[in-house]
Amino acid sequence: MGYEYGESEMGVDHFNRMRVHKLEILREYDITIFFDDNPFYVEYMKDYGITVFQTILSTAYLDKWSAKDPLFTCNLQRKQFGYLDELDRDNPLMDL
Repeated sequence: MGYEYGESEMGVDHFNRMRVHKLEILREYDITIFFDDNPFYVEYMKDYGITVFQTILSTAYLDKWSAKDPLFTCNLQRKQFGYLDELDRDNPLMDL
């Protein structure tokens, strides 16, 4: 399912196209369990009858590999959990 892309090809449109492409492959081969670290893909697949597991990587891992590869897509995880610090401390579920 992978392909190496150049920097000019790594916009949001790329991820939107790839998530559709990946879903087509999963359906073609009747795959119902999917592992990926990319939030674009896991967010999309979960609504199409696919059981999704997202690999969550440590900040140290993200720092190490993003320094080596400017197109390191695992960096998309960095903002996934920041909202937790902004929740109401007494009633965090009301903010959701």
